[in-house]
Amino acid sequence: PELFNGIDILIIEDEKDARELLKFILGEHRAKIITTATVSEAWPRLTSDVRPDILLCDIGLPYEDGYSIMR
Repeated sequence: PELFNGIDILIIEDEKDARELLKFILGEHRAKIITTATVSEAWPRLTSDVRPDILLCDIGLPYEDGYSIMR
């Protein structure tokens, strides 16, 4: 399946198993996946000239929650 063919998706998830599962599932649908474990790791990707098409973010992150990145 090519549901997300060519779509850049940034995943922010602190749980490694969940992050890897999401990466695998979306990768099976041809998405280009970037994963990070924290908001601070993701921030440079969101402020660069080349931004992801989709942001998939855990709400219950340590230090900064998912709501803070949406603000």
